[in-house]
Amino acid sequence: MAAGAAGGGAARLVVGLGLCNFLNFVAFIPAQSFTTIVFGGGVGAAAVIALYAVFFASNLVAPLFIRERTCAAGLTLGAAGYLPFVAAIATGQTWLLFVGAVTVGVGASALWTSVGVAVTMLSNQSTRGRRFSLFGGVSRMNFVGNLVVGLSLQGGAPRAAVFWGLFGVNLLAVCGFFVFGLVVLVPRAEARA
Repeated sequence: MAAGAAGGGAARLVVGLGLCNFLNFVAFIPAQSFTTIVFGGGVGAAAVIALYAVFFASNLVAPLFIRERTCAAGLTLGAAGYLPFVAAIATGQTWLLFVGAVTVGVGASALWTSVGVAVTMLSNQSTRGRRFSLFGGVSRMNFVGNLVVGLSLQGGAPRAAVFWGLFGVNLLAVCGFFVFGLVVLVPRAEARA
């Protein structure tokens, strides 16, 4: 009975982690969609190419730094890396778009590597597949962000106001990852050390 209760508790924690990721990507997915709209095909496409080039390169080294003891910081700092990119769409500042492309590229590698470590920490051999599926299911609902943006803009809301609102959602995700890491992951990592 106790093992079942503990398993249910860990599953709820995975849902909480998925909700933080959901909020992060509710903000990022529309921002990425709007890069070429706001900055034009040349600049917008170049920024997205830079973002994924940095993400690719960062993925080669992120696993060297992200471990159980650094996972909480990886989640928080990784999510924070998305903030400048979302702010660039709100402000229309080209320099901020390229700063954001780099910070998302580095942040995404830290975030996704940390997510893998966190879900693994909240799993065992028999629950790992279910926990990753649960995380993915909750996290992937993030495409609702595009719907919210579309309806807001259709209703006459200014683009800057919509994306500053998404910036706030992204900031909420960063805070959620910070609290999750502090309350859930750090004690678990210390208990295993």
